[in-house]
Amino acid sequence: MTIGEDGKQQLSIQMTEGVRSINLIPFSTIYSYLAFSNDQVSNWQQVSLVNLLGNVLVFVPFGIFLPLLWSIFRKFTSLLWMSICIPLFIEITQLFIGRSTDIDDVILNMLGIIFGFFLYKIHHNLFHKGKAFVDIKD
Repeated sequence: MTIGEDGKQQLSIQMTEGVRSINLIPFSTIYSYLAFSNDQVSNWQQVSLVNLLGNVLVFVPFGIFLPLLWSIFRKFTSLLWMSICIPLFIEITQLFIGRSTDIDDVILNMLGIIFGFFLYKIHHNLFHKGKAFVDIKD
């Protein structure tokens, strides 16, 4: 545990081999992107925006295609569990391949899947209301 620049406690695990770190404090990376500036990076706000939005938008297709392909994911609770499991699996895998791991990535990825699910629901309600939905089965 260390004390960060903002005076708050931080749990950070740094590995000296390469650039590998583990962040287990929710919202700390998101907060640092939004609240702080980095004088060493000239376009810090753009870098922050790309990182935050990228982590959300890259997972939107999961929220759209999971309910399209498997009917179990047409219920929000089922999709919510999967929206936690998929990013968590990716972040845990990164521990073993030498990449950085951040709980905020799990949160942002989960939001992307949920956002995609709402896009699916909006599309389904607008264009398929009252129609039988065709399931693709093996």
